[in-house]
Amino acid sequence: MTAFSLFPEPRRAERMAKPNTLLKRTSNALLDYIKDLPAESGAFGSESVLARQFGVSRTTVRAAIETMIGSGILERGPTGLRVMRRPKRTDYYTEPETDGPQEQIERVFMQRVLLGDWRPGHTFSEAELARDSNASTVSVREFLIGFSRFGLIAKQPRGGWIMREFHDGFAAEVADMRELIEMAALACMPRAGSAALTEAADAMIARHRDIEAAIARRYTEFAALDRDFHLWIIGFLNNRFAYDFLRHRVLPVPLPLPVGPELRGRTHPRRHRRTHGGAHRPALWRDG
Repeated sequence: MTAFSLFPEPRRAERMAKPNTLLKRTSNALLDYIKDLPAESGAFGSESVLARQFGVSRTTVRAAIETMIGSGILERGPTGLRVMRRPKRTDYYTEPETDGPQEQIERVFMQRVLLGDWRPGHTFSEAELARDSNASTVSVREFLIGFSRFGLIAKQPRGGWIMREFHDGFAAEVADMRELIEMAALACMPRAGSAALTEAADAMIARHRDIEAAIARRYTEFAALDRDFHLWIIGFLNNRFAYDFLRHRVLPVPLPLPVGPELRGRTHPRRHRRTHGGAHRPALWRDG
């Protein structure tokens, strides 16, 4: 089984996500489940078991199963479901396709910050961010209130929000906390014999190298890569509280805070690979 399949807070996630988004997330989780089933295993979890595991309703699981049947991955026989083929990367929905309102808002917000469009002193409105992220102003307000606890944005007395200065000391505290959680996650990582781990690690390395090869054009993609890498690591801890802390309270803060292509050397993917490898991931990063 994968370390972290779907939601940090099971039932709450189902209430908040749009039905189509929820189905796509469940489909991806089901693909992971199928991929990790032993080749010789004929056992396939019941809809009730899968619903509890993924934190969704049986109706949602049933719809995801029908999607798998339609794509030839599963087949429903007289004795139940059986796997017809292993999932491929193209079977999965991409991250933008599975984003809920909060993720969409975060993505747009961080893009504005990381590209230097919103620097310290910049003011913006909830309506502006709602329009750009195709979300409601209520969802935007929830995100901004949650993010304001970092002290990097502040509500203005007469309406709107303002970007505040980013301090190195704060970044160091966030990095220390993240490392504590990730070290615990790494202790739970399979040491050998996991085809799923090897595949995931190779895919992460390939993403680093792809961006590295075209860094002048693709430097804006690095923030998402860094986020995905750290979320993948903490997934091995299989702890919803650690995931929630990092996903919703730490990872949205840019570490470091690039402001454009002139600073892209700070977050160069080659340096990123070597830094991670030198710190505590030597088995994952292989220069070639």
